[in-house]
Amino acid sequence: MRSYATVQTPASDGGKFHKPCSRSLAGFPPTTLITAEIDSLHWEGEAFAKRLQHAAVPVAYRHSTGVSHEFFSMCAVLAQAKDAQAFASSELHKAFAPPVNP
Repeated sequence: MRSYATVQTPASDGGKFHKPCSRSLAGFPPTTLITAEIDSLHWEGEAFAKRLQHAAVPVAYRHSTGVSHEFFSMCAVLAQAKDAQAFASSELHKAFAPPVNP
């Protein structure tokens, strides 16, 4: 995750994108994170979720135990994948649903 986060620089993206390893996460949009227990990025994902929460960014975090990095696409054989997909779908629906008029 660290190497991925350093690909973009403020100059190369015109300041449009935040870097997850930047000092302040204030201003990040609401974020959904799903991690897998058997994944080398799992600890960094968990730490990122905590940093977002500390910066008062709304974060929906789900950790799936007993599965590896690619589990998300394996809903035909893994119940955790089906649950993770339902969680992601629900969070996307909340993020993109039209506002309800009072």
